[in-house]
Amino acid sequence: MEPQHGTQGGGQPSIIIQNKGSGIPAAITALALIALIGIVHGVSYLNYAVFTGVGRPDYVMKLLTVRTLANVIAFVLAVPFGIVAVSTAFVARAYLLMPLNVFVLKRAIEISPTRYFANFVPALLSSVAMAVAIYGVSRLPLGDVNRLLASIGVGGATYLVTLRALAPELVRDLLKKLSLLFQRQAS
Repeated sequence: MEPQHGTQGGGQPSIIIQNKGSGIPAAITALALIALIGIVHGVSYLNYAVFTGVGRPDYVMKLLTVRTLANVIAFVLAVPFGIVAVSTAFVARAYLLMPLNVFVLKRAIEISPTRYFANFVPALLSSVAMAVAIYGVSRLPLGDVNRLLASIGVGGATYLVTLRALAPELVRDLLKKLSLLFQRQAS
């Protein structure tokens, strides 16, 4: 067994122990594909909190049931083609069912899809800026640990600076809430 470099998500290096088998490259590809589902899951969990907050936890159960059934069907169809196909099916299912989530949310709180998606633009653009910064750091001639630490620092700082430039009121509101949280914990 020897340490090898792989890429995860947006080009972030990680150390992977390779067992001289041929399955590792496919596993790395599968991991990179699964990283693409993060934004959909984040939005879905936010929607689930909204459904519960407006007294409709049954919507959450129904959406999760549809999601689970779709996963099972997608996995059964994709398994014969390998782990990369299963990962692709998992991510594709998430993106294909996203409009259903938005449709149900519109029904629950009467929000237009345009207004709904506009709420995510600052975070999306900040994420793109962060990914570009991390990609740039990943190309620097640093050791694995230094590259990882630099990626975390530069990526996090880039995200926060970009978000503050695009949505300063959102950052102020977040800082105010964090301040209240820490004041309560101190007392």
